[in-house]
Amino acid sequence: MVVLGRRELDSLDALIRLAVAQSNLGPIVTDHERQLRYAGWPTNPGDDVRRPIRVAALSRTLGLPFETVRRRVARLCEAQKLVATSRGLVVPAKTYETQGHRAVLTALDRALHRTYLRLRASDFFVTSDLPDSEPASRAVPLRAMGRLAGDYYLRMLPYLQAWAGDSRDALILLCVLRMDFDDPGDEDATAAEGEGAQPLRPGRVARLLGLSPETVRRRFHGLSRCGICSLQDGGLMLRRDVMAETVMPQLAAPSEMNLRRVFRALARVGATRRWERIDDAAARPGRA
Repeated sequence: MVVLGRRELDSLDALIRLAVAQSNLGPIVTDHERQLRYAGWPTNPGDDVRRPIRVAALSRTLGLPFETVRRRVARLCEAQKLVATSRGLVVPAKTYETQGHRAVLTALDRALHRTYLRLRASDFFVTSDLPDSEPASRAVPLRAMGRLAGDYYLRMLPYLQAWAGDSRDALILLCVLRMDFDDPGDEDATAAEGEGAQPLRPGRVARLLGLSPETVRRRFHGLSRCGICSLQDGGLMLRRDVMAETVMPQLAAPSEMNLRRVFRALARVGATRRWERIDDAAARPGRA
């Protein structure tokens, strides 16, 4: 979410804005009728339904120092990325009416679809995970998908921070995990260094997260000292043995719980049924 929606912001500013937006839209995420009402691209929730959040609450949500958040929020307000009201911070509705944001949600739709296929192929889902729901509207639930993915991301962030360090270290760890997931190399998850995979280079992470290469190199060293990654040829490699034996057993329960939560909610807004229709159409003879 942070990488997709970052655009001209650095990763920490993008994370702060995401947390503000998710708090603003919390009443919609937890209310199924509202979730359906504001599911599609044409139905952007107005500023009147967005719930402001104060800097102190934002600092607690992200596990960041209050002064760091206050300083960055001030800069984001100056850049008109956030609006400070008497009740707290808001990401204005107009921010999410651009074609750039629509492109981000479309890319997210594709990423969620791929994840759904992988989870389904691994028999992750049970019947109760995916309620047989078909909303009255056949509109692509782009906005609902964005809200639900953001909710999942922020729910998992504290667990990653517990291992990686602060929010930026957690984002770098996510980059390493994503690379390892997309290019798993040796299928033996206990392989000490993930033979066959390539080190994640500082320059690549710097471009993805909007950080300086020197900042990324410094944080690479910090992650290597944590023991879950190792430095190889100037890049960062996931320690699969440590992940398999130590980290994943502790991440497994919250990750499974939150994955089931998000895909159950995606099914209720019609996303999984839509993906099934797309896959069925692609599998028909003559459509190869």
